[in-house]
Amino acid sequence: MGEVGSGKTTLFNKICNTHFEAGWNETSLTRGLFIHDSANSYNPFTMIDTPGTNSTENPMAHAILLKEAITCQPINAICVIIPHHDRPA
Repeated sequence: MGEVGSGKTTLFNKICNTHFEAGWNETSLTRGLFIHDSANSYNPFTMIDTPGTNSTENPMAHAILLKEAITCQPINAICVIIPHHDRPA
């Protein structure tokens, strides 16, 4: 979970070896939930990518997706991505 453009999908793509559209933008590029089973050594886990928590584009739909992400299966960890904006303007 994290703000729009904080790197959630980029991290998801790196860990899960996927290629979903990602980038820094004012609006959320992620419009649904991306769910992927993965493993680190012998430890299986499921990653869920969500839309940005501060998206102003269709906020009710994004709130419903965030609720679905945290209730769709048992969770033992939540990773919150905090943006570090040192990008040139």
